[in-house]
Amino acid sequence: MPRILLYLSLVFLVACSLPRKPRTNYFAGYIYTETGDTIPARIKLRATYTNKIKYKPEGTKKKLKMDISMVKAMDINLIKYGKIIIDNKPRLLEMVAYGKINLYAYNQVHKDGIKTFYYLQPRPDQLFELNSRNYLEFIEEYLGGDELIYDALYEDKIQFENLTRWVRLYNRNN
Repeated sequence: MPRILLYLSLVFLVACSLPRKPRTNYFAGYIYTETGDTIPARIKLRATYTNKIKYKPEGTKKKLKMDISMVKAMDINLIKYGKIIIDNKPRLLEMVAYGKINLYAYNQVHKDGIKTFYYLQPRPDQLFELNSRNYLEFIEEYLGGDELIYDALYEDKIQFENLTRWVRLYNRNN
């Protein structure tokens, strides 16, 4: 009998010391709808939203879903998401820089690691996918009016990896 109690005690201690799955993957935020409503809610966090958003309206435990076509933008903690159309499909992507020019990021897992796709939106009716081959062309055309960025562009200081920094700088200066 004492051996069984000792065994059960050890099992209990080991079970209590194991890392636990986080209690929630819903985080405080706001959903801004196309009709102009603002919904305070706890929103299920995802890297990108392609179909529906899962959320719990503030003050309830009831889980609801909302189609992305009904959403204009969303904030979760300090992360801002905006809706753009890619291949005729709406997506909510993280806005890594926003202001006069918006920059969206989309991380996708590949066998070689995580690949980040960037989308530059200089105006609401324009959207360009940036990659390591074409980004300087768009930086020159849309951000080149800023003297600091213009100088950095011609001194080869702008790299694809720090694209977010330059778009944020442009938005802050203009």
